[in-house]
Amino acid sequence: RMSFVRFTHGDDSTRPGYLFSEGILDLSSEIGSSEPSLSDCFDATTALLASAEPPIFERATVDLEVPVEPSKVVRLDGSYEHDTTDEGFNPHIESEDLNNMEEPSLWVAPNSTLTADKNSVSVPFQMTDIRPGVELGIVVDSPASALRPAAASGVIGGFTVCMDLAAHDDIPGLEGYRMFDTSLPCGPSVVERDSVKPMRCALGIRHNGKPI
Repeated sequence: RMSFVRFTHGDDSTRPGYLFSEGILDLSSEIGSSEPSLSDCFDATTALLASAEPPIFERATVDLEVPVEPSKVVRLDGSYEHDTTDEGFNPHIESEDLNNMEEPSLWVAPNSTLTADKNSVSVPFQMTDIRPGVELGIVVDSPASALRPAAASGVIGGFTVCMDLAAHDDIPGLEGYRMFDTSLPCGPSVVERDSVKPMRCALGIRHNGKPI
């Protein structure tokens, strides 16, 4: 399964890479250091792995960044059954009487909510009740709008994992409790679309090795 990352190696430039057991394959020689599409990464990986001396870095010598640099982050609220059925699970939704909605609500979060999965999270001082959740992140690989359901999967490039950190304090605004910087750690990589069956994914969180 192909797994792609963005990384830095001793300098300030961010490079695209392919993550595998031997280390990280630097794709920048094939596609530059700009923000390539995942299809570009697929092609570059195939070409470089076939070369005589592929540029590989040891995992311990690089820093992994957020695996994608999106134009925007689109979030869904109420996409899980417990969001709309369990009283007390999401008081922000319940306070607006939205816990009985028939379809999830859609909203856009700032890119500043993203951070790499090993980075520290900066919790605002007025927030004291932070609760984690886990989400499957869908990476849209090409511009798309108003697609029919049957065509939607064609613009998906891959999937990543996100930790959804939500403040359950009394924060103004329905979605303000999930808008603070670094509240959405993700990665470390994006896995190609065809190797993941989203409806069969089992997601969970462990704290010090124990499921929560």
